[in-house]
Amino acid sequence: MRFWAAALLWLPASMVVLSVARGFSVAPGGLAMTLASLAGLASCGLPLAFACRRIHRTGARGAAWGSFAVLAPATVLMILIAGLLGPWAVIVAAMIGSAPAWIVYALTRPFARSTR
Repeated sequence: MRFWAAALLWLPASMVVLSVARGFSVAPGGLAMTLASLAGLASCGLPLAFACRRIHRTGARGAAWGSFAVLAPATVLMILIAGLLGPWAVIVAAMIGSAPAWIVYALTRPFARSTR
């Protein structure tokens, strides 16, 4: 349960923190629209979360946390820039941001501990 909450909330939460740090404020009438856009953004964090979860399950916990620590901020910045181009660019940026983690998973999978 904690994984799903973290997987869905890491990207919207980081966008909120980034917006607050930049001094962004929401008009009272625009709050519903802002929350709706953050809800749509939640699914864009799943590719990186799933990749890190897969790495973690191979037994390479350090690689999973390291991948997330490096790729999450980079993904947030890519999505921030891609947001200027529209929702499809945000989806593509999220996939590109998670690609290195999937490569790490492909490299650590042959060395995974046996789960049987």
